[in-house]
Amino acid sequence: MNPAGRSLHAVRWLTLGAIIAAASITAMELMLSLAVLTWLARLLLGRRRDCLPDAELTILLGLMMAWNIVSALAAADREQALAGLPSGLLLLAAPLATAVLTSHDRELVRALMLLEAGLLGLWAVVELLLWWDGNPLLRVRGPYSHHMTLAGVLLVLVLQAFPRPSLSPLVGEPWGRRLGRLAVLAGLGGLAATMTRSAVLGLMCGLATLALTSPPARWRRWRLLGAVLLVGLVAAAVSLPWLPRGGTQPPPAAVASVTDRLELWRAGATMVHDHPWLGVGPDGTRRVVVGYLDPNYRRPGIPSHLHSAWLTLAAEGGLPLLALVLFFYGRSLARGRSLLAWGRESDLVRGVLAALAGFVVMGFFEDNFDDSEVLFVHMITLAVVWQHRGHGAAGSDAPT
Repeated sequence: MNPAGRSLHAVRWLTLGAIIAAASITAMELMLSLAVLTWLARLLLGRRRDCLPDAELTILLGLMMAWNIVSALAAADREQALAGLPSGLLLLAAPLATAVLTSHDRELVRALMLLEAGLLGLWAVVELLLWWDGNPLLRVRGPYSHHMTLAGVLLVLVLQAFPRPSLSPLVGEPWGRRLGRLAVLAGLGGLAATMTRSAVLGLMCGLATLALTSPPARWRRWRLLGAVLLVGLVAAAVSLPWLPRGGTQPPPAAVASVTDRLELWRAGATMVHDHPWLGVGPDGTRRVVVGYLDPNYRRPGIPSHLHSAWLTLAAEGGLPLLALVLFFYGRSLARGRSLLAWGRESDLVRGVLAALAGFVVMGFFEDNFDDSEVLFVHMITLAVVWQHRGHGAAGSDAPT
């Protein structure tokens, strides 16, 4: 293997290492940083053609970062806004994956993520049964700092493995399929253990996406199954806060959760109204939201987001940033549909579209863009629909 081939393989293995280390933000970001630096060095100093990212994807993500910088420069507290700029490292994970991961790598990544879902799910179930003290504010969170992070990661990892979960790239057949199903069940159990209603709703929408993208020959069966899942999961999502007490009245924590979201959404809408073009600047919610809250409203601390990724994007970056992000997801959906129409890696693409739907829906109620671990697995997963079409590293076996 020549030096150019060795450098590209180094980037691939560092990228895979970051995916394996997704349960630890420190290890994940370290491996991803090394992968990005090695990749950029190759682009600057070596052959470029075999490791170029998808151009449209790179431009769209670059525009998002550029608009955040403009928003920060226009903010009243410019210095603090610049310090609060979101990390571009996690966004670079998507173009990196399109550039250096092969078709075989994509199947391997899918299996690695499914294995992580199973392990994290088992951790969450054990934590719920043995260590959780019943405090609804400190629920099962696994290796992460918050239960919503664990729920978001599990949501993406589990949905991307559908509709045919398998660990075959890791352990071969027939054990790959058997262990894959067990990993999905463990991941779903862990997701339920977090008691995160927004993740349950996201899961429901992800499964509905699988039903909608199923082959025509199986449409009737999937439509019936989708309807049953829709009703069951909506009922679970609505009733979950009431289940721990077994009564008809919601527990105080559930009431506080709903009240807090409504108050933050009202404040966020006012922020967007007052700053529609450039917002209040990156990470600006924690700096200005107190002035938008009802003076009589009391909460434990100053919120860092508005409990909605979409509202937070609009409030901090303005409506143009929100429109840009929505356009990005619209293009991702369109490319996914094109891949399905061509019959390319249909199971893999359907899982990615399901994970995309789950992430987007959960974002209505949580700021999952601000969770580095969730955003990382989301970007790596989403890279599948931005893969190169028939040429380059992403469309063939690894170059040597």
